[in-house]
Amino acid sequence: MKPHLIHHVRVFLEVAKTGSFTAAANALEMPKSSTSRSITALERELGIKLINRTTRTLVLTEEGQRYFEQCNRGMNEIAMATQLAQTAPSRPNGPLRIAAPIDFTVRLTADKVREFLDRYPDVTLDLHFTPKWMDPLAERYDVTVRMGELPDSSLVIRRLGDLPRRLYASPDYLARFGHPRIPQDLTKHQCVLRSERGSDQIERRWTLRASRRSVEVEVRGRAAANNVGFIRNLAVAGNGIAVMADVFAIPEVEAGRLVPVLCDWSATSLPVYAVTTSQLLPAKTRALLDFLSDLLAPLRR
Repeated sequence: MKPHLIHHVRVFLEVAKTGSFTAAANALEMPKSSTSRSITALERELGIKLINRTTRTLVLTEEGQRYFEQCNRGMNEIAMATQLAQTAPSRPNGPLRIAAPIDFTVRLTADKVREFLDRYPDVTLDLHFTPKWMDPLAERYDVTVRMGELPDSSLVIRRLGDLPRRLYASPDYLARFGHPRIPQDLTKHQCVLRSERGSDQIERRWTLRASRRSVEVEVRGRAAANNVGFIRNLAVAGNGIAVMADVFAIPEVEAGRLVPVLCDWSATSLPVYAVTTSQLLPAKTRALLDFLSDLLAPLRR
């Protein structure tokens, strides 16, 4: 990239962040007229309109917003690479802001949080548990944990592990409606369905595997939920047969509130991902990802 373009991009990013030529000029310690000329020159070089200007406001165009996100990500990569180069090797330190689904607390318990903090005394954790998908770039999280398939994204993804899933139902439901003997029997039963977070998609086809065999069954049910814990509760209450991760079901099985169904068959495992904004991660984030991966290790097949 030409040196003058790098300067124009820096000006554009500052204008976009502050929403003002004057504020950008002050931050960059340059005349206001120079910031305006830089934006005009950059738009001419790119052949697109980046900012719609009025007497009172500056608004990024659609192309400008896209260009801002890409350039800002690139600048963040450079800043992170510089920081890593300056501090390496270093101990994990500093604050970590994490978003995770409420269901993840079945593994990330308070005791595990203490274990992590004891191991890394210079790190602090700010944990946000929410049923919503949180974009780490937009919401400024260091790490976002996601259970289930991910939406298409330009963010950086690391697969932490997989949660084995099987079929379970309450003793009461099975006493009333009987035990399915083969996967195809599920079509005659009520099933507790899983809906995808943030969409109207409901998982109505279950893929089941036994040894080297695999079958796909279309199931039906009157109750669906997007929360693993509530799916478990629906099954315990006798609403039908549910597919759920063993880690959520086993305590209920031990208490006699759930019973495994079609024990020779397993469902598609539930993937668990960590999403970050960059591949260049500081020591504190790398330490957390390794710790979370180790948390899931005992659950792998």
